[in-house]
Amino acid sequence: MSQDTRFRMICNTVFYSSIIGLKFIMNRFRPTMYKSLGWSLVGYFLVDLRGLDLLYIVHHLFAMTSLMVVMGSGLEEVRDIKSVNALIDTEISTIFLNMYMLSKVDVFGYLFFVSFMYFRIIVFSRLMILDYLTHHIDIYSVCKENFVISDMGNCMFFMKGVFYFFMGLNSYWSFFVVKKLVRKLKMLA
Repeated sequence: MSQDTRFRMICNTVFYSSIIGLKFIMNRFRPTMYKSLGWSLVGYFLVDLRGLDLLYIVHHLFAMTSLMVVMGSGLEEVRDIKSVNALIDTEISTIFLNMYMLSKVDVFGYLFFVSFMYFRIIVFSRLMILDYLTHHIDIYSVCKENFVISDMGNCMFFMKGVFYFFMGLNSYWSFFVVKKLVRKLKMLA
């Protein structure tokens, strides 16, 4: 692993740990600051674009643009939007992935697997499929009076596309995550 990659992972881990911690604090004490949290994520995605593979660039561009649309909504408080919280919470698994990649300590790898499956597959898919009405209301709330994409139909089409993109991407990645865990467990047996 190059020094640049190692430094990026350390920054990524510190940044996402801070975001998750701040999200928790803001949810309880300063809900009006939630949009500031979103703008910091947009800034991070911009800075982190350098040197990434195409798939990660597309991921970052979708994440950045969708965050800009969410932050451009007319909503006072974004914290009650389950879909936004679900998107942010998917990054919890990224913290454990980076910790594993930096340390090669198996516990972090297992925590990555559990958090990936829980936040990116179970919670996110449940929201998209079983809580479809809530998800649809969330998208409507974000797109109503939005200054980033002012046309309601285009905004809803874009936001639905973003969520399905991330659901597909997480499903794609889950194949590799499960495959790697199975290989690891076979080696231990």
